[in-house]
Amino acid sequence: MKSIETVNGKAICDLPLCGIFAIAFVAGRPVEEMFLFYKKTYRMGNGWRGRTNEDECKVILNKLGIEWSPVKGLLTSCSIAKWVEWHAVKGRTYIVGTGNHIQVVRDGIVHDQQGSAPIDEFRWKGSRVKSAILISTDAKAA
Repeated sequence: MKSIETVNGKAICDLPLCGIFAIAFVAGRPVEEMFLFYKKTYRMGNGWRGRTNEDECKVILNKLGIEWSPVKGLLTSCSIAKWVEWHAVKGRTYIVGTGNHIQVVRDGIVHDQQGSAPIDEFRWKGSRVKSAILISTDAKAA
């Protein structure tokens, strides 16, 4: 299902907001609020459309008081579909990096700015995992 949220009047599905979306998702906050927080924190100009990097996203999670830890024994040579099957634990939330994309995985559902879908229906399910963090305190689990 596609999200109808907007940032600066544009649908989030049309912007490079995967990192911002992941932060907003685990924080339980609106995407636009997290966009503005990130923009202010990193002093991004008005032309910035939302592109992030994983290290900066981790700093923002820390600033928001969201506890996270790297996933131990990460298999980066597998697809996100296989990673979810082999490593994701039910009831836990992960932020998973694949290529130049960041998405949230919880209970076999992948969430990004394009919407949410079961892993077997996720359009980039064959993308190779390059990083993953486990979210310890997240608003979605409460």
